[in-house]
Amino acid sequence: MPVLPILVCCALGCGKSGPPLAKVGGNVTLNGKPVTAGIVIFQSADGLVNVMGDLDANGNYELKTHDAAGIAPGKYRISLKPPAPNYETPPLADAGQRDPRPQDKTIAQRYWSADTSGLTADVTLEKTQYDLQLTP
Repeated sequence: MPVLPILVCCALGCGKSGPPLAKVGGNVTLNGKPVTAGIVIFQSADGLVNVMGDLDANGNYELKTHDAAGIAPGKYRISLKPPAPNYETPPLADAGQRDPRPQDKTIAQRYWSADTSGLTADVTLEKTQYDLQLTP
């Protein structure tokens, strides 16, 4: 049995490899108080990558990809989405295309899109805390 392929595999590693990931998280506040529901989205500068994290009861978030915690270093635009409407309340039968269930308005609509939020981050392996202070 040839030993060279085994040595090459051991030297290079047999697992997944890729760029190092920065474990990114932070706290979101509105007028100094935690925003306790919603989603934080970091979108790569080229718009091809979106990484999300849910807000917890203290306004904290941590970004996760489908298989790991963290994101690749780089420049990102940030948006925040409000929590989904309460789907325990059924919509009206004649509502058609619009959903009349109330939507959480805690996060101002300008933050819903990376194009209008004005929030950005330059993610590095050294800086991992990105706190976001929102205004009404």
